[in-house]
Amino acid sequence: MGFKLLNSLFLSLVASLGHTQPVDTALASHGPCDLIGVWQRDHSIVGSGPGQNFQFKEDSTFVLDLGTISDDARMLVQLKGHFRLDADELFFTILSRVVREGEIDISDAGIDLNLFSIRGAVEKEQMEVDPKEIADPCYIQFISCKKMKLNNEIYFKVD
Repeated sequence: MGFKLLNSLFLSLVASLGHTQPVDTALASHGPCDLIGVWQRDHSIVGSGPGQNFQFKEDSTFVLDLGTISDDARMLVQLKGHFRLDADELFFTILSRVVREGEIDISDAGIDLNLFSIRGAVEKEQMEVDPKEIADPCYIQFISCKKMKLNNEIYFKVD
């Protein structure tokens, strides 16, 4: 079956289920939604500090913050680079990474929420030697202009 026929069948099915609002298929192809901004994984509220988040900028650069310094023994902290959006495919070129180095230790019970920590952690930015666009894309789907799905992860616009 062709895409147009499947789309028509889907819209007919939705209409037959009693939905009175038309389905906005433009959202799947970005329509009026803007990728530029800060997108936080899993939560629409920042709370006590941002969790894992993407910052997409107008100059086609991005920063991916992978969490906070208190996250267990996480050694990869941040990725920076360029992005390219092609329909529903998001391609990345990693230019640098921020890593945390130090001795892995058991966290203080009752003080830390994590089992492990990196004692005396030092963060260092490492430039990629020969940056190339990653061949496999992430697939992007806007659920609304404030909520998107990247592959199987949900992100909320928080800026």
